[in-house]
Amino acid sequence: MPVISTKLTYREGHPNRPDRASIGRLLCEVFGLDLDILEELDLREPTYRAFTYHDVTGDCIASAAAFVLPLIVDGRRVPAVGVQSVATRPDWRGQGLSHSLLDRLLRWCDERRCLVFLMTSIPGFYEPMGFRILPQHFFCGEGPAVLPASAMARRLDLGLRLDRQLIATIARRRQPVSRVFALSGMAGAFVLNLHHDSDLEVWHLASHDAIIVIRHEGNALHIVDVVATGIPSLATILAALGLPQSQIVVHFPPDQLGWQGSATLATPPLVLMVRGDLNLPGPVMIPSTLGF
Repeated sequence: MPVISTKLTYREGHPNRPDRASIGRLLCEVFGLDLDILEELDLREPTYRAFTYHDVTGDCIASAAAFVLPLIVDGRRVPAVGVQSVATRPDWRGQGLSHSLLDRLLRWCDERRCLVFLMTSIPGFYEPMGFRILPQHFFCGEGPAVLPASAMARRLDLGLRLDRQLIATIARRRQPVSRVFALSGMAGAFVLNLHHDSDLEVWHLASHDAIIVIRHEGNALHIVDVVATGIPSLATILAALGLPQSQIVVHFPPDQLGWQGSATLATPPLVLMVRGDLNLPGPVMIPSTLGF
């Protein structure tokens, strides 16, 4: 365990409003994250548990956080925790603060005997702590025959408050997009990721009260995410979008889409890592809209 400066104060637990604002400033400085949309739509994660160091002024200079990860594997809820908000202010780096906070966080997780997941661009930092990379896969193939559209989808604009509220309302009711491997809930992460990725198109399929997130890439249509209480078929989605496509790339196991694709190894900018024993029923992927 590194020796931590006596000028720092350690705090742990669900942060109060001033500490939440201080953590937000740190994450904005380190990652460029703007968390204001979570405050606006009241989408703060209720299970968020912060492990932080604060300087003599009370500012958060290093953080790590854990939250209950609503994970479904093979149709069953699996006890799991997600790790996020691992950050240190540049002028305090090199003193072992992140290692110290993660050691405390992982001991807290071990007491609860749960799987621990994180997403990172530096897997080598976490491997000595017992994490391993969990390969992710796209699901690719020819699109299904498109059905006549019973209703057309409407494209949403996150710049419009009413559209943001609609997205938040549907996201709060989110059910797992797959029975193989998926997350339920996660409304805050969903909205925040949409807010920071301008390449994504967001559509509302009113007939299913569903949010469809897509991206175009060459001749392929990427189905990035589907948020609903009942998942519409891929044929229904394509008809509502008015986008018959010969090449489809799905960013989650497509077992509820009425369509099958071939699993193709993905190389996303953030790798998914797990700590603990996990047996998977097939290839998996977490959509970028649920990145944490």
